[in-house]
Amino acid sequence: MDEADTDCLHVEERGATFESPWRFEPLAELMLCLAWSHPRLGKRRTPLTGVVVDSRKLTDGWYETIVLFNDLHSDQRARVREFASMVR
Repeated sequence: MDEADTDCLHVEERGATFESPWRFEPLAELMLCLAWSHPRLGKRRTPLTGVVVDSRKLTDGWYETIVLFNDLHSDQRARVREFASMVR
């Protein structure tokens, strides 16, 4: 399990782009877990499964990965929107 700061993460309903020291093979299934603190509701967490579209080398030992989310349920889409609004 790896954790990453949101500085190198862009999430929207269709997918995510993030930077990491890991390179992932295209078409690999990847689970991301978004975790954040909501001012009123406290700690929030939602797991999302997606497919790696690309994982390209940025520098030595650092990669940018693009993940396309599988069909998200409406509650998952709402949580992704909530997460995105909280980390901007």
